[in-house]
Amino acid sequence: MWWYCAHPIERVWAALTTAQGLSRWFGSIAEIDLRPGGRAFFRWDDLDEESVATIALVDPPHRFAFRWAIEGMPEGDAPQTLVDFTLEPVPDGTRDDRLAALKRALDATDTNQGVTHNEQA
Repeated sequence: MWWYCAHPIERVWAALTTAQGLSRWFGSIAEIDLRPGGRAFFRWDDLDEESVATIALVDPPHRFAFRWAIEGMPEGDAPQTLVDFTLEPVPDGTRDDRLAALKRALDATDTNQGVTHNEQA
């Protein structure tokens, strides 16, 4: 399923790859060392939870991926999950298959911004 986010690719990229952007939609606090092998830290104050990820790929502004451990398992022992964002500029926005929560955060201060989805990949 692809999501269309009515924001330019540069704004979506910043929301995915900067501490300020991430903390607006993915956790209360975020820190990120944006380079392959760099670390990302996420904290959710309302849940009293934290997570650490390792940056796997950075290709501005089109592709960003990180790996993180399954919740509740020690970081070194847990199987890793790869979270991979591939952004594509489209007329009037950006397309990806993981943008639903991000779209809501970016639209929080905008009015009349819609999201549509297409189940054809």
